[in-house]
Amino acid sequence: MKHLKFLSFLFVALFLTTTIFAQFTRQQAIDLILNDVLSEELDNIDVYASLNSFTYDATLIDNDNAANPYAESWVFYVNDSPFASWYHPCRYIFVSASNGDYSTVDKEIYPKYLSTDYEEISAADRPDPIAMDGTEFIPDPQKVESNYNYALIIASMDEARNWYNTSLIFNVLWQNYNYKKENIFVLYSWDGDSYLGKDLDADFIDDIDGPATWATIQHVIAEMKGEIPDPTYVPEALGHGDQLAVFFTGVPIGYTGGFYKLAFWEIINDDPVLVKDDVSLVSVPMEDIDCGQMILTFDINSSSEISAYFEGPIGSDTKCLNRYLHGSTDSGEKNYAEMYFSGGNYSEQLFYWAAAARGWLPEITAPWNTWEDFGQLGLENGGG
Repeated sequence: MKHLKFLSFLFVALFLTTTIFAQFTRQQAIDLILNDVLSEELDNIDVYASLNSFTYDATLIDNDNAANPYAESWVFYVNDSPFASWYHPCRYIFVSASNGDYSTVDKEIYPKYLSTDYEEISAADRPDPIAMDGTEFIPDPQKVESNYNYALIIASMDEARNWYNTSLIFNVLWQNYNYKKENIFVLYSWDGDSYLGKDLDADFIDDIDGPATWATIQHVIAEMKGEIPDPTYVPEALGHGDQLAVFFTGVPIGYTGGFYKLAFWEIINDDPVLVKDDVSLVSVPMEDIDCGQMILTFDINSSSEISAYFEGPIGSDTKCLNRYLHGSTDSGEKNYAEMYFSGGNYSEQLFYWAAAARGWLPEITAPWNTWEDFGQLGLENGGG
């Protein structure tokens, strides 16, 4: 009888334990999301699933949080505009690991540790880009490089599209507009590095000069103005006969407190944090750069809103009144990747700017090479 009572007690204990710790598995959560919650949207969105369950909030790349409503959840990140620059709408779906309930949180930026803590489980439909052979760039032995053209390229986020954009700008400037490589200053990501490397033109020499942090950007501007006696990035201050071209690409634009803001990095307690702040923190210091003209290109969301801060004269003491501003988007508009030729490796604006400058399309994975005479494709008159 004692043995029977013990077995009965053990059975009850095991039943209670199984009930208390019952799990809605990761695969069940994935099936729920793909076959039910998002089934009618999958052609237009990218979906990622957390590799492990979360007992905490989901941390975003800018250190914001998506609140986890359950004690333990499977987390799904949904990119609602896969081909657009950041910031733009996205979602976090939390699926309870105990019973499969789910809740959605709307956000505008992707999660921290996306590449290590999440797995892509569904991707939006993408066109198959045209396949062509590339042609190696051969420098003109008669080319004379400019002593007065300078460029500053700023890209906040280390993504493939941003790296290829940066490389494309760099190569078109020195190949087609005769900029000296040493006069092209590149600020990139939070640490001045990329998983694709720091060499932007395949000559085995690093071309990325430093990080795209608020502090470094201010430092470079100060060097251009001649305020720092021992320059780190810019060999000498710009003079009134010089030309400065500035490119913003891969810089997230957030709408906060009724204003559009630039997002660059700050290092806080040794941790890189993407911080949205006033455009004037960049535009106002640039008013004191004494050069002949400035060409500012904004390959970003809502570029008309941001570029307005840089229009000259901004104030009575603005030294360079000859300013030419270019942007790809109007207020509230998204900046999109070029999908039909490059498969998303470049932004539309920069891809076709490079094609116009060269007379040839850029090679898709080698921006230092050309790809195809775009006149042969019917593009010279706007044809598709």
